[in-house]
Amino acid sequence: MRVLGAAIVALLAPHAATPAAPHPMLPSLARVRVEVGKDRCLVLHDVNLPRGDWTGGDLDLFASFGVAFPTAIDARIVALGEGDATARGPEAGESVGIERAPRRPANAHLIVGRPTMAGVVLKLKDGAFRRATAPGGVAQLRLREVLPLGDAARPLPVRLGAAAGQPIAVLRLELAALAGEPPIEKGSARLCGPDADPSLLTLSPRSRGDASLTVLPYLATRRPTDDLCFDWSR
Repeated sequence: MRVLGAAIVALLAPHAATPAAPHPMLPSLARVRVEVGKDRCLVLHDVNLPRGDWTGGDLDLFASFGVAFPTAIDARIVALGEGDATARGPEAGESVGIERAPRRPANAHLIVGRPTMAGVVLKLKDGAFRRATAPGGVAQLRLREVLPLGDAARPLPVRLGAAAGQPIAVLRLELAALAGEPPIEKGSARLCGPDADPSLLTLSPRSRGDASLTVLPYLATRRPTDDLCFDWSR
């Protein structure tokens, strides 16, 4: 009976996400961009992946969803030239395979979001990563999600990245209107979550006539559980 009782306890106890092997590189978020329309928005994460300690083999990377499941999602791996901070065009590079997952698999490295949430595993092949890091030693993973958008989604929370339990650097934030949609007159971004720093973060481009004090994203104090909340007016 003791053995049976222990088995029942083991089944009922919550399971923490299994840690992946040590991350072979130190990723950074070169850019988080949100393009908003009337009923949908495009959320883009540009994740820079230096070659680091990687010597070969396929990589599984995990990105969890935000508060809404995307209606469309794609990922590409791009080579960055010397001095480039982000990829030149949305269709540059090679497509990366995507598999949906209810949580981060044990063999996948977390790059965006949280390990216990539903998301996608990005199947980065050895050859694609080797080609992307050949020119300058740094590749960029571009993840794009189309999300449904309504008044209830304001402010819009966007997941940020973490590696080895620590928040990764966020270099640039952008907020714009989708092509053909009315322009944004005023926008803002701040960290959101329990005990998050409430300071406004610097957006690019700055709104006309906006003289508010802001903090550059990579200088803001951030916790691994913090999200990024965007708000705007037209």
